[in-house]
Amino acid sequence: MQIISIDWLQVYCSGANFQQSSCYEWKLQNFQTKQFRKLFEVYYRGEEFCTVVSIPTSPIIPPDAVIVKFKNRQLYGTDIIEIAKLFLEQNGLIYKSITRLDLAIDFNKFQNGLLPSTFIDKFMKCEFLKIGRGKFTLIGEQKFKHVYQYLRFGQKTADVNVYLYNKTTELNQVQDKPYIRKLWALMGLDLTKDIWRLEISIKGSGTHYVDTTTSEATKIDLSSLDDSEYLSNVYKSYIHQYFRFCQNDGQCNKNRMKEVCLFDNMHGTFKPLYLPRTTGSNRSDKIFVKKLYMLDQELRGFNDNMISAQKDILREFVLNTDLFDYVNKRSYAWNAPAHRPN
Repeated sequence: MQIISIDWLQVYCSGANFQQSSCYEWKLQNFQTKQFRKLFEVYYRGEEFCTVVSIPTSPIIPPDAVIVKFKNRQLYGTDIIEIAKLFLEQNGLIYKSITRLDLAIDFNKFQNGLLPSTFIDKFMKCEFLKIGRGKFTLIGEQKFKHVYQYLRFGQKTADVNVYLYNKTTELNQVQDKPYIRKLWALMGLDLTKDIWRLEISIKGSGTHYVDTTTSEATKIDLSSLDDSEYLSNVYKSYIHQYFRFCQNDGQCNKNRMKEVCLFDNMHGTFKPLYLPRTTGSNRSDKIFVKKLYMLDQELRGFNDNMISAQKDILREFVLNTDLFDYVNKRSYAWNAPAHRPN
């Protein structure tokens, strides 16, 4: 029995008519994030429900942007998608897109009886080869032999990451989550043995895919996640794309090697779509974007149309030169008095 869990759900909304519904308890925190000035912890019936950030610090983010991250405990309850949509509606938030979605399944061993620790060992010995890009991060420890606990494919900044890790160890050593253990009991997993998790983390342009049955290009949508078949299709499609392996038999072509069967029927009908959004950037672009950013200070006091045009140009330029992170990292220094025009 395999249950696909939503382990992280974060959405981007338009908050032009943002309000704080009295159905929830809102607590404004006395600090801000790098990208937003206000951070609220939201409670429902005394229990943590979500985190909401608003009022961007950077002009490259739309001024009415609001990010909502639902608490992990809520994600393991029933009807979470309907509850999430209701929360947005009650607070005047217009859903725009998913900014991050993590999906996972938990198990004792792979379908073929292979233990995850043994799988990682065979991968490290190159007995198993990853199909596609194979850049990875490994965490383990050495006792009388190597003990592996964690394997990740993809950089943390990438739009898609896949994690295989010992969930039992994480709950025992980091933070116990009884609601996850309750799920394991429901699934009939052997709680006396280590339980592993295979998790796919999707964000940004990674949410885009092509439905091979219709040839339609679209992206993962919040409203569809309450459909178990759709959720399963998303998970299977992304795992098939990013977590496939073959048995190394010495041939030069991986496509001719026998594929390692880790799960039954892990073939979805969606094809994750890589969308290059940028044209790249160079030193001249960075100098120009800084001037654009500083122009925001100089235009204060001018008419709203001029200020709006400047922000639109800055936002479009940053997105097309892949300088979003660059601006966010340096905006604090640029806003400092020493950098402001006299």
